[in-house]
Amino acid sequence: MSDTAVSQDAARPDSGESSLPGAQQEVIRRAADPSVVSSISSTLSKPIKTKFDFFVVCAALDDIVSHLPLATLGLYRPALETLASADSAPSPEGVSVPSLAARARDAIKFIDNPEMTWAPQHKFDYMAFRSLSERVHTAEQMEPYVDELLSWLADPNWPPYLGCKKQLARFPELTIGPIRETILKERNDPEWLLHILEFAEEYVPVGTLWKIMEPQLIQLANGEIEDEEGFELPETAQRMLRLLKEADEGDAG
Repeated sequence: MSDTAVSQDAARPDSGESSLPGAQQEVIRRAADPSVVSSISSTLSKPIKTKFDFFVVCAALDDIVSHLPLATLGLYRPALETLASADSAPSPEGVSVPSLAARARDAIKFIDNPEMTWAPQHKFDYMAFRSLSERVHTAEQMEPYVDELLSWLADPNWPPYLGCKKQLARFPELTIGPIRETILKERNDPEWLLHILEFAEEYVPVGTLWKIMEPQLIQLANGEIEDEEGFELPETAQRMLRLLKEADEGDAG
């Protein structure tokens, strides 16, 4: 398998294998074959001297290795160690080799700690989502990570944004208390508040849970619009209050 072939299998490791492109699935299925291990390990271990080198390694790491079952992933540990040690290597213009090294360390952490779970610690911490998806099965297990996951909803342009929403949506009842506290503490960040309200509106059932943050919704609904970014925030709060009122009236009827 050539470096170019590896680089063409492109998809982020934020979905199940069944939704990946066919060529990528084929490489993943064959990833335990000695010839494939040798080829991809060679790609991961090569010095990164150009932007093309960088994106080839990116594809091998993010689009193949990060998807592998734990037992297969361990076959790539030596190559991951080599990449992880490139933290101080010079980066071609416009890309970051230390970013790749950090992702390699994430994969090593996932291999070496088969029960460990964590929320994303940086913008390309894809292994964090694997740890939560594969190792967290109850609300009690997810609860310690809710605050960190909510913090990534501050900007929809951040790579972890959608993955964090997906994880939070698994146990939406856990988010109301932290959302309420965020509203109390972060009134000067209307964009973040808007995104967490939109999350609550989409994933948290209207009713008892919404009542918990009703006082904060009232404050936001009556708040002054200070800038364009904050324009949608009071409107969203007002809409949620209307939905809550309708739900209350329906229950009373």
